Amino acid sequence: MKTLLILASVALLSFVNPKDDLISWGSRSIEWSDFKARPNTSFKTVALTASTITLNSKYDANNNLIIVIENFFITNKSWTSTSDSIVLEHERRHFDLSEVYARKIRKALKEKKFNVKKLNEEVNAVFVKYNKDLGNQQKLYDSETNHSINKTMQKQWSARIEAELIELSEFGDAACVLNY
Repeated sequence: MKTLLILASVALLSFVNPKDDLISWGSRSIEWSDFKARPNTSFKTVALTASTITLNSKYDANNNLIIVIENFFITNKSWTSTSDSIVLEHERRHFDLSEVYARKIRKALKEKKFNVKKLNEEVNAVFVKYNKDLGNQQKLYDSETNHSINKTMQKQWSARIEAELIELSEFGDAACVLNY
């Protein structure tokens, strides 16, 4: 029963197309050559980073329910019309900011005591809340840095994102055991 509930959740929360070419956060640094989509000329920006946070479930050998939250860069949906290194650093921070929120999701899931009868609903609520917060932060990041043009704000945001990654480092492992 628990497996069916969580697996139903996965279908709603994992927005990865099987055809997507993904790079897992932390596996390596993204480069301009990873931005494989055709540039969208209707945007006022010169690059776009597409990433996704996925949620999957499994049981371990002790029959504990494990939720795996991963952050991926989507190469075939990310694009650029520049080769500027400053803009690349800005785009890398977008991906890092997604990892901050993946870690916040893991933290929230690890710290919450779940009601087994509402497990699916409660896991969904955590995932949706932090994804909404991430979307708002991504917009604020672009607005305050003016897409990397405001160098002072870019440095502040880069430092802030790095500090949050360090602060949440204990939640860097993709897998977390649920308490219920």
